[in-house]
Amino acid sequence: MKYYKLVKVIGERYYSLLITGKYRVEYRVGSFVSASAEMKSEGYHLFLFNSIEHATHIKNKYYEHSFDVIVFECIVDDVVSVLPKKLDFEALREEEFVKTDSKWPTYTVMAEQVKLIKEF
Repeated sequence: MKYYKLVKVIGERYYSLLITGKYRVEYRVGSFVSASAEMKSEGYHLFLFNSIEHATHIKNKYYEHSFDVIVFECIVDDVVSVLPKKLDFEALREEEFVKTDSKWPTYTVMAEQVKLIKEF
């Protein structure tokens, strides 16, 4: 199955879009990467979209004028079957884990490892 990831471009490198600071992930085209050890210990891995339509919809809705946000097709290893509680991303930017009772969107997928394949 194909999966899709929004990444932030900084220079010539690709990074996680919503997670910054010490939890930020640097993605590499053609190489598997995983979340930080601390994120994994809390039950969180890497988030993706289950379709190109959902990925491009979110990009166009929230990042329409952001030329530094792009969509990649990905290969994943070990899809997580049950998603953990949703995180408060604002708190995570302050390097605090705050789990919420809100639900992840149905198009959200979590995988232990992600490899960027092709830019859209």
